[in-house]
Order: sequence, then C-alpha cells, then structure tokens
Amino acid sequence: MNDALCSVVRALAQAESEILLLARSYPTNWKALTATLPERWTRGERREPALEFRRAPDLKWLRTNLAAACRRASEEGPFGELLARRAAELELDAELAEQIGGARFRSFARRRYACGDIRGADELSLSWCRLDAESESGPRVASDDRVHPMSLVNQLQTQMGNCGVSIPIRVDQRLAAVATVDRDCVWVRAGEQLLPSQANRIALHEVHGHVLRRIAARQPENYLSSSGFELCDEDEEGRAVWLEEKAGLLDSVRKVELGRRHSAASACLQGANFIETVELLLSADAPIEQALNIALRVWRGGGLAREVIYLRAYLRVRSQLSNSQPLEEWMQRGRYSIDVASKLATAELVLP
Repeated sequence: MNDALCSVVRALAQAESEILLLARSYPTNWKALTATLPERWTRGERREPALEFRRAPDLKWLRTNLAAACRRASEEGPFGELLARRAAELELDAELAEQIGGARFRSFARRRYACGDIRGADELSLSWCRLDAESESGPRVASDDRVHPMSLVNQLQTQMGNCGVSIPIRVDQRLAAVATVDRDCVWVRAGEQLLPSQANRIALHEVHGHVLRRIAARQPENYLSSSGFELCDEDEEGRAVWLEEKAGLLDSVRKVELGRRHSAASACLQGANFIETVELLLSADAPIEQALNIALRVWRGGGLAREVIYLRAYLRVRSQLSNSQPLEEWMQRGRYSIDVASKLATAELVLP
C-alpha cells in the first residue's frame, strides 16, 4: 500500500481524535437544562438558556498539520485528492471546535453544514412534520437496564453479537442523543425510558449504520477509508435512516421527529435564536419537552445545527442505494462517502 497515503490517513485519524467536535459541543449543564426548562417554559419564563461549555481548544497546530496533509495528499493521484478534500473538511471541523460557545460559532457552523441543495430536504421535512404521529404507548424500559433483554444496551449487545462484532458500550447521563458511536465505543444516555420497538430501531441505526462500517474500516484492505472521506459522516447518517426504512422501522413518529429536527436546524442556520427555534417547533405541534430537547440539540456549541444533514443525506443515499447492491456492499466496507463508493463500485476508481 502507498506509504504516503497511509501517512496522510494516520494524520487525518489523529486529527479526528483530537477535534472531537460533537463531544466538545455538548453543554456541560445539559442535564440541568433538560430537567428545568420544560417547567420554566410552561410557566411563561421563555428566555434564552445559559448554555455552558468547556473551554474551547486551541487547534491552530492541528489545522497547520491538516493543511500540510492536504498538500501531501493532493500529490498522490485520485485517492490522494479525495483524502485532501477530507483534510479540508476536518480543518473546518477544527475551526468550528475552536469557536464553541463563542459569538462566531454559528457562522462557522453555517459554513460547515449549510452547503449543497437542501430544497428537497426542506420539502420532505414539511411533509413529515404534517404526519399524524400519535404518542406511542406501552411498557418502557430504561436504556441502561443491564438485566432486561429489551433495553437499549442489551439490544445493542444482541445486534452486535448477531453480526459477530463487539465494541464497548458506555453509559452517560449528559448525552444529547439517546445513543451515539465514536471511534472506539457506543455511548448510551442513562435512564432514557424507551419502548422495546424504539430501542430496536436505535440499536439497528447505531450498529448497522455506524458500528459495522467503523469496524470494517479497521481491516487492512479498507485502511484508506479509516479516517473517512468528504461527506462520509453525512452519508453515514443518511444511510442509517435508509436502513431504518428498509427494516420497516421508519414509522410516522420517527419521521415527525426527523422532520422537526431538520426544520429547527434549518431555522437556526438561517438566523433564528433559541426562543424562535422552540416557538417554531411548538407551532408544528411538538410537545414542549420534545421542542426544548430538539432546540437544545440544535444549539449544541452555540448553534451547531448538524441535524440539517440527516434528510439531505437520506434523500441522496436512498436514491442511489435502492437500485445498486454493489454500491451498498462498498458502503458496508468502510467509511466511504456515497460518491467514493459509487466510483469504486463502477471501477471509475481503483484502490491503490
């Protein structure tokens, strides 16, 4: 394998592990806000919450390294050019991480996520927000219940076991998402009361949408994908939603939630403040607890609004994966974007 490309991949992997954009973006007072905001909002105390964050990192040295990696990669043929684009994307993430909690954070988030044509996603969001999604009823199980077989932690473990893989599952009460995957483990939000069917959908999303690809990327034959390619994270989220649909788990409740997340994130990127974001969700018939939780998620870091990627990527991925088994096979092999996987599937691009 090309030593120069391997060197670039190592540099990108190190950068990703240092940037930790999503982890850094969580407000440190997330738990307190989710516990107190609904009651305060119901009483009419509708004001901007004081979001607290850890000190933003100084990543100038890392951005310098990424710029150098970008230059090295661009000299190594077609695959090098693709890795150079990933280096540029990670440089944007590093700049964004440096602005967490600051006045310029949302403008950097707009540069990072408000790119491309989102008209189709906007239209889908509106249609999904209008769906009739009655509250789901039935007995619920704590997400981190290690005894109940239908809890989220146990369904994650079961699905990984069925696929012959295993990575650690860690529990944290401060997570914005019910579950998320990083390079080394699956994180689960403690104490979340879920229907077994909800836990099943989340487990499928995380294991088949994220875990399997990341484990596959560790294999020597997929090493060049281990640090990802431009839009790989976005396409990974879109594919995970598509997998929910294929499994018959993308029900109206889930669609309404994704539609509301998209509309809130889009409004944030267009300049809406936190109060306006919540009011928008309430006008779309979101319950007060959900409206506030979505708004807090959208406002990670001071307006990350990453939720705008889900429907955009879902539409892009679904349109290509639905009719191409070879393309889906490439998406399973590692952290390829749909564009890179398509080039590999059609032999327009060949692994070096």
